[in-house]
Amino acid sequence: MGYGFLFHDGTLDIIKEGETVFGGLGVRAYPDIPDMEYELKLTSNNENEAEFENRENGVRASLRIEQKGDVFALRISAEYFPEDLGESKTGLHFSPDCALSVDISKIDKSKTFAANYLKCEFWCRTFITDDPAKLPDRIQGLLCSLNGGGLAYAAAVCDKIFRSDIRGNSDGGISLYIRSNDLRNHVDDTVVMVYSQSGDNECSGSGGKGGAKALIAHVTERALRIMGKKGRLRTERRYPEILEYLGWCSWDAFHMDVTHDDLLRKAEEFRNKDIPVRWFILDDMWGDVPAITRKTMHNRALNSFEADPVRFPKGLKACITELRDKYGILSGIWHPTTGYWNGILPDGEIAREHKELLVLTQNRKLVHSPELIPAFRYYQLQHSFYRDCGAEFVKVDNQGFINVHYRYLSSFGEAAHNLHTAIEASVGVNFDGAMINCMCMPSENFWNRPVSSVCRFSGDFQPEDRKWFVQHLLQCAYNSLFQGCVYYGDWDMWWSDDAQASKNAVLRAMSGGPVYVSDELDRSVKNTIMPIIYSDGRIIRLAEPPAPSPDCLMADAEISGKIFKLVNRAGDYGILAAFNLDKNENPVNGTVSPSDCGLEGEYVCYDWFARKIIPDTSALCLKNYDDFRLYIFLPVNNGRSFIGLTDKYMSPATLENIGNGNYRLREKGRLGIYSQNGLSHINADGVRIPVVKNGEALFEAEIRNSGAIISF
Repeated sequence: MGYGFLFHDGTLDIIKEGETVFGGLGVRAYPDIPDMEYELKLTSNNENEAEFENRENGVRASLRIEQKGDVFALRISAEYFPEDLGESKTGLHFSPDCALSVDISKIDKSKTFAANYLKCEFWCRTFITDDPAKLPDRIQGLLCSLNGGGLAYAAAVCDKIFRSDIRGNSDGGISLYIRSNDLRNHVDDTVVMVYSQSGDNECSGSGGKGGAKALIAHVTERALRIMGKKGRLRTERRYPEILEYLGWCSWDAFHMDVTHDDLLRKAEEFRNKDIPVRWFILDDMWGDVPAITRKTMHNRALNSFEADPVRFPKGLKACITELRDKYGILSGIWHPTTGYWNGILPDGEIAREHKELLVLTQNRKLVHSPELIPAFRYYQLQHSFYRDCGAEFVKVDNQGFINVHYRYLSSFGEAAHNLHTAIEASVGVNFDGAMINCMCMPSENFWNRPVSSVCRFSGDFQPEDRKWFVQHLLQCAYNSLFQGCVYYGDWDMWWSDDAQASKNAVLRAMSGGPVYVSDELDRSVKNTIMPIIYSDGRIIRLAEPPAPSPDCLMADAEISGKIFKLVNRAGDYGILAAFNLDKNENPVNGTVSPSDCGLEGEYVCYDWFARKIIPDTSALCLKNYDDFRLYIFLPVNNGRSFIGLTDKYMSPATLENIGNGNYRLREKGRLGIYSQNGLSHINADGVRIPVVKNGEALFEAEIRNSGAIISF
């Protein structure tokens, strides 16, 4: 017996195997009339469908449960056609801001909620509470811990036309708000929520079979299939090869002062300091935007696809060519979906030559059409120009613009489908799919990207800001949990020379995504950067995004009094970074253990910064924001384990397990070794290599060949 409707004691419930999951369901409709709503009455129901009606105002709706294994989708259909179409009712439609709501007055068994919600039009954050009435608006994913153990996950979705959001309501339950962003009289069998439960309360850091990551991925994959979306989970998406290497971004270094000459000076600095940066992003303010200043940037529009003629007097191609030919640095180009922040210049070059591809929005912005063919033609023009200039990839910003700019022009689902199909088709043609999505976390964007794999998971980097780091870490950690099943997370640029540099470096190393600094001229610090990368600039990149540890998952780290643990895996190894995120910077306490990473068996714990072995389960107190730790859990076999290159944060990721006790060391260098007993040598490429004792049960060997096969 699966999920189904049950009407009893005057209420409609969703039950599973006789137990209530959601209780007291009701439906309301919202016409396109200010401050007006209609409550609908339940008129009939069976196990899989319930009918509602408000005959007086001409609204009918039905809820339907579609079950796929242990997951169910809640679908809604509705129509709004008043029988008496008098003069006062001519042209009535559902409100574009909210057509319908499904109100749920009771959530049985749930005790704590982690709500991943849209904080603004572009970025998600997570709010944790045990009171549903305190839940925020615009929740896109709701994770619940259940009384008696286990987890549940409800995903609000964006179907072909309508998107849904979850909100807490005053009854102590939740409501699903369904909206189109344009005028509609019909809601045709639209998926509004996909839900499942898991009996496993563990959140394995990476690659585990159970827990929050697995549950969210499972629900998300089923939702994609139920809605007929083209997208796939992250493991089926191709990561861009260029983003496997260290990069640099012009934004925090130069802002609006970015110039051809300054980019070359930065490239020269990297060469002089022997920092193996492989690519630059030419970020905001490089483009042809007349009369721009830092204060006016959001009120300015794009003239042409070329670079600013004053700051790039030789043109974009000359700059990209010189960076490549003189310094071996490849280039990526930043651009927003809207041309520039205020759209496309009405009397500019693009508008004159490609007027047929553009539309004037309700808020008086000139942007590309929401229709598929003109949108693709627009991006093809733009991207082919960048490609002809020598660019290797693009960073496409401002993707969450649909809600504002396409209001009344297109629905969320249709506009997002067309937008991302057009972008990704053009990027596929011009850059073999290499791109970074940015300002891109709304539901309509999340559910409608067919192939691209990298998305920004945080708001903008803030240099020299300790309080900002707290919010940044929480935002990235939870966005990695909720959206990392589909995308690799870009945790944004960072500085290698500010007070937060080491913490930011550890986070980027754990992120599983791209790594790029944005240091100002003459301020890049090689020693801060090199623990993340190999000598050729390749990132020592983990296969998955990280997540909060199980005991941190449903606790507010700013008030819990506990350490916050970010966990990931490298093969059989566990990786854990511990932080103090207390809002008053009070000391916090906790323990670290292999179980934090979902590991079982015999492990020892290597304290990376202290360079020593500690008990595999250890108590820990972190005094303030600057007190943080990095731990590696080593799998022990016959009393021994390789650590990997000890000068790299993700030491075990420098090892490739090739079976039969053999590992390939991906780069030459100092190999760390754990041995409970004495050790005189190891084998490297069949040759006995002497080891040096480096602490209690710790040894090192100097491996002189990259790719050496090592064994005990």
